[in-house]
Amino acid sequence: MVFNCYKYTSLKYGIRSLIDGEFKVTAPAEFNDPLDCVGIVTMENPPREALVDYAATLARPSGQSVDDVLDSILQGLSFPAHMNSELLSRRVVSKTLRVMSLSDANRCDPNSEQLLWSHYADDAKGVRIRLVIDTEYPLPTLTDKKMWSVRRVSYPQDGNLPLFDMKSLKTYPMDQGLLQFYHVCVFTKGHGWAYENEIRLVVSANDGCCRKAKSHPEDAKGTSADVIDIPRSWVKGIDFGIQVKEGLVQACVQQLVAAGYDINFRWARVAAGQYGYSYWNLDKDGLPQ
Repeated sequence: MVFNCYKYTSLKYGIRSLIDGEFKVTAPAEFNDPLDCVGIVTMENPPREALVDYAATLARPSGQSVDDVLDSILQGLSFPAHMNSELLSRRVVSKTLRVMSLSDANRCDPNSEQLLWSHYADDAKGVRIRLVIDTEYPLPTLTDKKMWSVRRVSYPQDGNLPLFDMKSLKTYPMDQGLLQFYHVCVFTKGHGWAYENEIRLVVSANDGCCRKAKSHPEDAKGTSADVIDIPRSWVKGIDFGIQVKEGLVQACVQQLVAAGYDINFRWARVAAGQYGYSYWNLDKDGLPQ
């Protein structure tokens, strides 16, 4: 399956990402929407034997003790005596997965485009990078190395959070139970975010799927950001925001060409008589063609 995507970002981050060939992936706990990656977990009589088996499956490849892994799971799944359901903490998902957020280029319309440029590309002073991902990888798990998943985000109109019954762990394969539910949560958002037409690339936070950045901006905690290596064959073009100065556009294009990029360069301009953008094609010197 082919995913035609845009990555909206700041100018500095976008150019640096392409030069280094590494893109930041984010822990769900750092997302700006507090309900992103949240779900409802239910259980009346916690199947502790299933949780222990599940923890043992995760502990073997990591070298951790079963008790440590079990404690990690239960930290985000606390069930008071008077309750039989609880919100899945984003902290739990963040121990398992990292996410790269993209926008579906095939579903981009003039209205959502304006919002995306303003919200995610530094008030249209940034860039959007066009990526074509031509392989859909299996779900990432803690026991599979370098596994990726690429999928469109769903925006349920009923407003219901994803639901998982812990009793189903008795029937799920132990290496897929909660991880599969984490994945449902990661690919589901509130309907108010539907304008993003988001596609998410998700990798395991473990087993070497991502690494610390060479020269990337720090993450929200002030430490080196987690990144993944992106094949150059995925990069098809870069669009500069309408507020990027002409001289800066030219300098960035020339820098990317010198780095070996033979891609489509464009610069956003005002669409004639409309609220929207048109795009000038640029040559390898960053000049309009």
